[in-house]
Amino acid sequence: MRLSERQKRFVDEYLVDLNATRAYRAVYPDCASDHSASVCGSRSLKNPAVRAYLEQRQADLRRRVEVRQEDIITELAAIAFAVQTDYMQLVTEPGDDGRPRQKLVCTPTQALTERQRKAVACIKEGRYGMEIQTCDKVKALELLGRHLGMFKGDDAGQPKGQVVIVGADSVAE
Repeated sequence: MRLSERQKRFVDEYLVDLNATRAYRAVYPDCASDHSASVCGSRSLKNPAVRAYLEQRQADLRRRVEVRQEDIITELAAIAFAVQTDYMQLVTEPGDDGRPRQKLVCTPTQALTERQRKAVACIKEGRYGMEIQTCDKVKALELLGRHLGMFKGDDAGQPKGQVVIVGADSVAE
């Protein structure tokens, strides 16, 4: 079955942000409402020819940027299992008055492992000193769990095979 030019444009628009409603509205601006666009966009994604073209375009994109599934899982695992104390430690030292005082000390970035650096979103001088922000741990855990099909009723991440996280910096399928 051949795709129309509009169906191809729909797939192109869909690939921008993976939003079927916005993609449908962009290609079919005369659509009466957002509800109609949502229904029609969802229906378009179920069309076997559109689905096949979308999968082909996604595969082409993956090849061009050389991203593999295990690369994504490795990055998500680094974020999900990051430990905040790897980046800053609470140190007790004597104060000017001789009494012990506590302060936070940052771990130098060169002392972090590659896996630890993957979880760092930002390092900056803040109002109260150095700030280290890590990526969203909860979101990374959610995405890993969904990919592995760990949540009841969640069919978005049905694994193609068993995925096992091993060692500190590797992933095996």
